[in-house]
Parts: sequence; structure tokens; C-alpha cells
Amino acid sequence: MNYQIKGTMVSSQLANRFSGDFFCNHDHIQLLTATGQHIAVRGEKQVEMKLGERTFQHKVIVADIVPYCILGLDFMRKHQCEIDVNQGILKCRTEEIFMERGVSGKVYCLQKMVLPPRSETIVPVRLLQASGQNRCVLIEKSDNDLPWIMARTLVRTTDNSAVRILNPSNKEHHIKKGILRRSSLDEKMPGIVQWQ
Repeated sequence: MNYQIKGTMVSSQLANRFSGDFFCNHDHIQLLTATGQHIAVRGEKQVEMKLGERTFQHKVIVADIVPYCILGLDFMRKHQCEIDVNQGILKCRTEEIFMERGVSGKVYCLQKMVLPPRSETIVPVRLLQASGQNRCVLIEKSDNDLPWIMARTLVRTTDNSAVRILNPSNKEHHIKKGILRRSSLDEKMPGIVQWQ
């Protein structure tokens, strides 16, 4: 986006949902896409923005954009924000917000397991994609090719953890020690690891 003031933008769809159609003057604002197309600007508005546990008062540009919000340099400077690209973190004073999405990884089974017929078993696992990073992620099965069902489980990436696996069939199934399946963080919701 190329626009004359380096402002924070909020989608008009989101702004209408919370504050109706009342916005301040916008004659002095021109928004253009990278291809030179004009973007409709609805106006400016003072809003409360919540990042992590902190709430900020900030003046935003309300425009017809697809993302709900694009943080501008104005907001980042005013509230002393930093982006740590290596860690995938937006630091805003004392708050740290993880920005990571769509990261691939693997789920490692720590020992050979036997799943008896029609039973539930606790399986010890570890996530390999996030070594050295202490984060909470939600592990969930993402395909239906496997004969067992795994319960959604919230785990820390630095710890060995366990997941509950249900074998609904009348046959015994074996899980070998090692990489269970390829997994990835869910694109729609950060912090979700899915088995594939």
C-alpha cells in the first residue's frame, strides 16, 4: 500500500460492526494499492485497540481493505513497538504477540505404543519444529486417513507432552516410535499444530 500518511488502517467492515457508520473527515487521505488502484476511504476514527492484554487508544483510517487491521508506523512509533523477525514476535512495550502462521513441523512419538481395540491411550509426544521456543500450541489431527482419533491437546513446545488417542475400531493398532506425521500450524488460527 502506498498512502500519504503512514497511518494504521482498519477495515470498514470491522469498524461498521462496532461503531456504526460515523467517521471523521477523510478528504486529505488517498490510498493506493501497489498496482495504483484507489482504495475507498470511509474516514478516520479514534478507537480502542487491544494487543495481548493491553488496550490502546489510537486514531485509525477506516478503509475498504481485506485484513481487519494493518498497524502503521504511527502506531508502532507511538507505542514503542518492535518486530523480532527471528522469533516471529511483535513487542509492544511489555506485551509480546506471536505473529507466526503456517509454520511446518513434525510430531514425534517418544515410544512405541499399542492401541488396544475400542480404547483410549495416552501417547507421549514432542514437537520438533519449535526447538528452543517456549510456546503453547494446540495439537489436532488434520486428516482422516488414520484409523484412530486424537483429542485436541494444548502443549508447550519445549516440553515432552502427551496426547489422548482413541481407537474406535475392533482391531489393535500400533504407533511406532519416531515421527508420527507431518504437521503444520493452522493458517486460520495461529498456534494450532495439525497432524497430517
